[in-house]
Amino acid sequence: MKIYSFSHIGKRDKNEDFIGNNLNAFIVCDGIGGYSNGDVASKYIVKKLLSSSENSSVEINQITRILNSLRQLYWWKFKKPKIGTTFVGLFKTKNEYFVSHIGDSRLYFIRPTEAKIWHTWDHTEVSELLKSKQISREEARTHELKLSLTKSVSTSKILVNPTITRINELKQGDILFLCTDGVYEVWLEHKLMELLCIKSISTEQKMQIIQNHCEILSTDNNSAFLLEIEKQDKISNGNNEEIEWINLVDFK
Repeated sequence: MKIYSFSHIGKRDKNEDFIGNNLNAFIVCDGIGGYSNGDVASKYIVKKLLSSSENSSVEINQITRILNSLRQLYWWKFKKPKIGTTFVGLFKTKNEYFVSHIGDSRLYFIRPTEAKIWHTWDHTEVSELLKSKQISREEARTHELKLSLTKSVSTSKILVNPTITRINELKQGDILFLCTDGVYEVWLEHKLMELLCIKSISTEQKMQIIQNHCEILSTDNNSAFLLEIEKQDKISNGNNEEIEWINLVDFK
């Protein structure tokens, strides 16, 4: 697997994004702005998940328990009224991968050979409007409720359950792109997908274009992983029954 990544502070005073990976996991978190210690929350979740998956694949039922352990950090150490983070992760098991997420950090699954895309749906009020086709993707970018999260990993006493999607078919050349909102907010989404579907430039070049664009335009922290599936990474244990593909021409 080819792996490229970046994490940039943007125009903020500190970087509250945190990303990390090992052989079994790729994780991106974005500490929630307006909460104290957002950077602590994002780092804690990434470190905790990587530790749990370092020597063996993390099990699906472990994810919820690990995410909710952030509450212990609040009660036992920081005594802060609120700390929180969004989260998206790609995890490898014996026969498949699965995607887990909470909030508005995203994973895009791109198949350039067929010009089609799947992505996680944000846990936001705007995402619900978009899914029900009440607004367009372009309208969602500037909607007044775009930052209104309906789920986050936080110190709340309410347990949170991540959305989990299984990926049981990966082909050579497939791309997995994990990112915080500081990345996709400075792109017209269809332009970002067009770039990732281009077959005439390398994945490394694509990532450099994305990074350069974010460093120039993003006011927010911006972080991402870009993963390209190689021949040895291919899996074929099903037909991605949980994936609803969107054709690039319809990505509006």
